[in-house]
Amino acid sequence: MELTLATSQWRKWWNREEYKNVLRQFYPSLKRWQLPADQLPHATSPIKQKLIDEVNALGISGMPEINNLFVLLGSYINMEYEVNGNKVKLLDDNATYWCNQVERLDSPGRCFGIACDERHIFVSEYGKDGVDAEIVIFKRQ
Repeated sequence: MELTLATSQWRKWWNREEYKNVLRQFYPSLKRWQLPADQLPHATSPIKQKLIDEVNALGISGMPEINNLFVLLGSYINMEYEVNGNKVKLLDDNATYWCNQVERLDSPGRCFGIACDERHIFVSEYGKDGVDAEIVIFKRQ
């Protein structure tokens, strides 16, 4: 059985704990395994709405209102940015973040990428496939 099964498919074979055990085999170093259950990000987490409100309060020109954030692995969203002439990645590949991607209102083909956790709000802008990625805001909480 492959790990790449869609969510609706894996639920036919695995319960939540079985699925978590499979993920631990493939991603043993994820920081989320070290967190207590009450600190893990989940859809009804109180921090989710707080982060949505904070992102919307930034008032970034061209960014539509954000109404949802999704939990994603840092390695999935971590892109390279040019800082002082050097290419750097700013996110932790082994951490999980509250994320979203929205198309820029005034520039079709450009997107905003949002990644948040309890300590940071990070917003970037980029073209198709992450081309020309630029840091818009990196705010510490």
